[in-house]
Amino acid sequence: MEQTFHIEHITVGFHPEGYKIDKNDSPIGPYTRWEIEAGHVWYNPKPVHFEELPLDGWIKTDEFDWEGVEAPADLTEPRILRSNT
Repeated sequence: MEQTFHIEHITVGFHPEGYKIDKNDSPIGPYTRWEIEAGHVWYNPKPVHFEELPLDGWIKTDEFDWEGVEAPADLTEPRILRSNT
């Protein structure tokens, strides 16, 4: 089983419920929710507020491959209402 972390320790990572955090270089925004289909294919990203993210159970990663991922046409940058630092 992979080691999991509290959200405050994540710069780049994902949650098994379909959330990603990328504070480095995400074309969508630092916090997103994705749909996941069989085979662990993540698709249909939507920006979310920090408050919507699970607090525990995060898996760290070095980076995400954002090539080919485009923000939805109706994207508006989510407000960050609470800092996690």
